[in-house]
Amino acid sequence: MEKPGNLGAMLRTAEAAGVDAVIAAAPVADWGNPNVVRASKGTIFAVPVAAASSPAVADWLRRHDITIVAASPQSQTLVTDVDLSGRVAVVVGAEHSGLDEFWLGEADVAAAVPMFGRVNSLNVAAAAAVIVYEAVRQRAR
Repeated sequence: MEKPGNLGAMLRTAEAAGVDAVIAAAPVADWGNPNVVRASKGTIFAVPVAAASSPAVADWLRRHDITIVAASPQSQTLVTDVDLSGRVAVVVGAEHSGLDEFWLGEADVAAAVPMFGRVNSLNVAAAAAVIVYEAVRQRAR
């Protein structure tokens, strides 16, 4: 995540949806960046956050039996068709380049947000919000 505003926006969504934590893997934006704090509207103080290298994060997720769901507009599987009712980590990539090969390779499943417009691109914070709220919807059933 290179844009602090996106990281802050994701924290707001995470807090609203009751997400357990937000982990920045190989972050470019720093949790203490004033733009992260401002965009989070204070939720940075309410949601547990962590940062580590991508391999360390992937290893931690595996050791804790957390399914890795990679957000990828190239996936043929829609996020609405993925079971998000259990322990999952939603992995999103950088705004300009998406997820790197490391995370696409580590993912248990890659999923796309359904899009019906001419451009298959959402802001990364918006895409994360759609996926997180699909998990909320599935868990409320």
